Amino acid sequence: MLDLKEAGIETQLVVANMILPQDACTNDFFKNRRNMQIRYLAEIQNRFQLPVLQFPLMQEEIKGLYHLEAAVASL
Repeated sequence: MLDLKEAGIETQLVVANMILPQDACTNDFFKNRRNMQIRYLAEIQNRFQLPVLQFPLMQEEIKGLYHLEAAVASL
């Protein structure tokens, strides 16, 4: 993000993608993975001091405006 600022691009939002939902973490692997994501989200919040938009892990990758609008509407 510092590189963007140095280039004169102001950042207003951080997007965190593929966040595991709590209810999907039914075994140790996914519980550990979610705990790691929670730590990273806290680091992102502390480092950037910006709003963070979190997208959960979805079956299909978000591609294109239509899918992005649908994903945002589902939040």
